[in-house]
Amino acid sequence: MKDSSKMQLIMLEPSIVIKFAPVTRYRWAATKYLKQIIQDRLDGKLDENGEKYEDLIQWLVDAAPPIERTIPQLVERIMALNVASIHTTTMTFTAALYNLAMEPEKYIPILRAEVLGGCADGQITVETLADLPKLDSFLREAGRFNNAGLLSLQRNAIKPFTFSDGTVIPAGAKIGCPNLFLQRDPSIYDNPEQFDGFRFVRQEKGSTQPLKGSMVTTDAAYQLFGHGKHACPGRFFAANEMKMMLATLLLRYDMKLAPGTRPEPFFIGTISMPDTKLKVLVKSRDL
Repeated sequence: MKDSSKMQLIMLEPSIVIKFAPVTRYRWAATKYLKQIIQDRLDGKLDENGEKYEDLIQWLVDAAPPIERTIPQLVERIMALNVASIHTTTMTFTAALYNLAMEPEKYIPILRAEVLGGCADGQITVETLADLPKLDSFLREAGRFNNAGLLSLQRNAIKPFTFSDGTVIPAGAKIGCPNLFLQRDPSIYDNPEQFDGFRFVRQEKGSTQPLKGSMVTTDAAYQLFGHGKHACPGRFFAANEMKMMLATLLLRYDMKLAPGTRPEPFFIGTISMPDTKLKVLVKSRDL
């Protein structure tokens, strides 16, 4: 067996060697783990209350066309959704953690006080997460500032389309929104090249309404979760997940960047990625 980051070699005969890439091994591992669960659902197995399961696997089974209700295809869908749900949350949360550790004196006391003020008997509850406007703004700004990939809302044109100015999108073309420019547009955001963790809780003069929406709000200039009818349906869960993690870190630890370091984001294709080698110094605090 080779290192997990390399190809695996399988010996069939002394003269025959077949190479399997890591993705194939991961697919096999997922199939081994999931195949009996999926088969039970395909066979109509019910939960302990005699009712249909209410979970991701059952939803995928129900939504799949009959010809695609097979174990390999359903495993593929589960793996694809795992990637979609985990890597985007990880990128946004990592970037938010870096922003917090870059300016701990500016943000940690305020955010920690907000979390403490919203706790019920010292516990973070669903109600706590729903009433953390500063923390919500901090995470939304982390998404705007750090996760502005080159393109968002990428779509394949299945038929020709003509815009009002005469621009024609031919069938088969791939188009998208220039997300990096939208989320750094000075006509939309004041000082867009500056990270401002409380940007979305400041109010317009004379207004009692927030300047912008919450983290899960999408619009033409903020597409962290997409926009329109195909906006990410899991963004509400993802936002609460990140709030819970950040709130827990704020209550339990003090943190700052290692001296002499700063985040250096980079791009893979059109995707903006956080620095994966940056060091954050963390110290436990008395609760």
